[in-house]
Amino acid sequence: MPPKKLLKPSQGKATNAEIELRVQTVIKMTIQGYSRAEIVRYGSNKWKIGDRQMDDYVAKAKDGIKEIASPDKDDQRAKSIARKEDLYQKAYKNSDWARCESVSNSLDKLLGLNEPVKTESDVNLKNFKVTDLIGFQ
Repeated sequence: MPPKKLLKPSQGKATNAEIELRVQTVIKMTIQGYSRAEIVRYGSNKWKIGDRQMDDYVAKAKDGIKEIASPDKDDQRAKSIARKEDLYQKAYKNSDWARCESVSNSLDKLLGLNEPVKTESDVNLKNFKVTDLIGFQ
């Protein structure tokens, strides 16, 4: 039976905090456009881990990116509204009326307030003449 290797504390299994930091690093690298090969090479050099472990981090990073990219729409809308309200208040406090108008228009657009109002009419104008409409005979 071969002798057991003695591991240095830094060579043992990564803690949850280290794993999270590594996954966050891989997420950032992915967002910045690094290729898988570059990410694996970085991880191998930086953390002294193999391709297989790096593939696990890359997979977790992909899941993390999906979570970032597809948040709850209502939650995102609420954050956006709050941000716009904050911007409006700051612009108003600074008497920046153009910025107030811009933020207000942006908020109206987000809330769908500047959509054209649709009206329906059942008036049939086929048999009318313009003079009929204005009261001339």
